Amino acid sequence: MEIRFLLIFILILTAIGMSYVSLLIKKRDQAAKKKYLLGLSLASVLYSAGSALELSGDSVTWVLWAYKIQYAGIAFIPALILLTAGDYIASYLWRTKVIKFFLFSISSITFILVVTEPYHNWMHQNPRMIFDGPFPVPTFDQGSWYLVHIIYMNLALFLANLIFLNSWIKAPASHRHQSAMLFLGSLLPWTTLLIYLSGTMSWPLDISPFALGGSTYVMYKGIISYGLAEIIPIARGLVFENMYDAALVLDKTGYVVDYNSSASRLFLTSTGRLAGKTLNALTHPYPELKVFVEAAFAQSSERSRDITLDSRTYNIRLIDILAKRGDITGHILVFRDITDYARLLDQMKQLASIDELTGIPNRRHFSESAHRELKRSRRNLDWLSILMIDIDHFKNVNDTYGHTIGDEVLKKTAQMALGTLRVTDLIGRYGGEEFCVCLTETDLERSIIAAERLRQAVASLQFGDSLHPFQITISIGLYSSPGDEIDITLDSMISRADVALYQAKNAGRNCTRPYQEKENTAPPQTIS
Repeated sequence: MEIRFLLIFILILTAIGMSYVSLLIKKRDQAAKKKYLLGLSLASVLYSAGSALELSGDSVTWVLWAYKIQYAGIAFIPALILLTAGDYIASYLWRTKVIKFFLFSISSITFILVVTEPYHNWMHQNPRMIFDGPFPVPTFDQGSWYLVHIIYMNLALFLANLIFLNSWIKAPASHRHQSAMLFLGSLLPWTTLLIYLSGTMSWPLDISPFALGGSTYVMYKGIISYGLAEIIPIARGLVFENMYDAALVLDKTGYVVDYNSSASRLFLTSTGRLAGKTLNALTHPYPELKVFVEAAFAQSSERSRDITLDSRTYNIRLIDILAKRGDITGHILVFRDITDYARLLDQMKQLASIDELTGIPNRRHFSESAHRELKRSRRNLDWLSILMIDIDHFKNVNDTYGHTIGDEVLKKTAQMALGTLRVTDLIGRYGGEEFCVCLTETDLERSIIAAERLRQAVASLQFGDSLHPFQITISIGLYSSPGDEIDITLDSMISRADVALYQAKNAGRNCTRPYQEKENTAPPQTIS
């Protein structure tokens, strides 16, 4: 009696467990796409519940009523397991209306014959109870349609086994584990059915409902939790079209359902598998990637971004997978390694903004930076000063000592200026032997002091060799703009500083001259 209650308890737990699996399929919005898997789960519920009811009775009448509940599930299991396998491989054959009609017609006839059992003997002939075991169990002679049902059940399980076995053999490494689960799930009920039908058991207890519940759960884990769903056949070609890119195929809820070898190397995990993991778990160590993915999933306009992960730079794109009707069935997250390209781009930007000879910003980059400083100074009502610098008699240096020495003069002058100026100041090579400096938050008086300090530092530089040493001097023109000079432009400031530079040259060179509207015959305001 204890064994009987234990078996009934197990069957009830199986029915409850399969009901929970059905709710999970529905909860994850998979009911429409996985309708055959959902049907298989519900059929397992009916089969297990009917079997529990059968074991609790001692009479033929009771058992025949229990059969009606059992066969509401078991009659449709062959059709449902075949169509579930067909959905997995995305085979058009299993999706045709003719095949579906044929499969469900056989199942429906079986169920109708069981329901109408008292009026014929096509299913169970001479039903009776056997009292030789621990508790009574039913037995019967096989009717003509019962043989059809058994043959149909075996063929369906055999074909499902072949489909999943073939998928397991051909599966890539990323899907080998999941394919093995599906093959095991389809093999389990077929094995127990063959044992029951072989008559090798001394006590004719049907063990199939015990195996079917576990089988359905294993298939659920393989198809839903690991995501081997219909979006895989759609996305597979796109994912592996370019094996260099790492790619993750995701369902609508953010679970990884497929990935390639590059993605496996990028997201190394303790289990070695990515399928079945959430995108949230994979992106957790990378905050910038996590923010981008969340925004992209929320239908943000940005679906692509360059992000650095573990010292490598990737262009990351989120691509929607669309069904035939245009509905989004999943996503592909593609990671393209652009590290070398990003480095080259940085070098190109540097070449475009830095003067190759002197290593300081070129004219364009200096103008862009100085323009930003001018706007900032107008907002804050701060002074801003511009220095125009020219190396005196630089042509004579080239003609006398050669262009190599001339290049050295330009380099050392630029580096001396960098060392003399503040970190907040800007400098650029403006052309030939001319340099331009932007002094931030500096009025006229302090600009003259800074210019003189720079002029004297350059004058202290030594060039040439011991036999032919020489020094150079520079002339500086400057213009200082107060913060309330709102309408001034950078070009105007540079132009006025350039006028002051020519005034310094006309005053004898090697001096600093602030901008004046008209030339003054008085000595220049400089220390020389």
